[in-house]
Amino acid sequence: MQTLNEIYIEMLKELWFRGEEVSPRGIKCKELLGYKFILEDSTDKIITVSGFETNLKYAWTEYNWYCSGSNRIDFNPLIKKIWKKYSDDGKTASSGYGKQIFGKYVKKKSQWQWIIDELKKDNMSRRCVININMDYHKNHNSKDIPCTIAFQVLLRKNKLNWITFIRSNDVVKGIRNDIYCFTSLQQKLALELGVELGVYHHVIGSLHLYQEDYDKVKKLFNIK
Repeated sequence: MQTLNEIYIEMLKELWFRGEEVSPRGIKCKELLGYKFILEDSTDKIITVSGFETNLKYAWTEYNWYCSGSNRIDFNPLIKKIWKKYSDDGKTASSGYGKQIFGKYVKKKSQWQWIIDELKKDNMSRRCVININMDYHKNHNSKDIPCTIAFQVLLRKNKLNWITFIRSNDVVKGIRNDIYCFTSLQQKLALELGVELGVYHHVIGSLHLYQEDYDKVKKLFNIK
């Protein structure tokens, strides 16, 4: 069973040696398409690789922001500091996932509650999906369209398995927080359902390493 650190180091190596250089929005990076990894122990969610450590203070704050059910950037000063440049209105963030996960729309239950109710009716259900990247994100010129597409949860042998589908993941800044927050959501849901933790799957359309971080990878692998 691979640890998260082993998975992460392998990810960095593959990006450096196999990644193709592309420039979406004119920003140069190395990219791998259709990348997937599996974390069998989803409590192993903190990266400690030298120079690439998970920022626990921020990751914990972002997770709690999700759980609040709000996408307002004034949830916390740290959130506001990071997200104000991505906000379209100076108040909210399109990638504040809490509203999509825990928010209630027009008196309907949240997607989170819908999943709990569905699994109580049918514990083998394949319908338990939380959609993040919505059609309305594409219909205005937003500064930040959510990178995450959706989550799917599957309860098998009394273990809650979590699958993240994500269109775009920066290997240095984005993925470290995502792993921490999404596995924390998996743990939260398992606890609320009273079941065991299963496997965590992470499926990425574009995994990339930005040029500004090339030197950090070269230093890690002692590349001249």
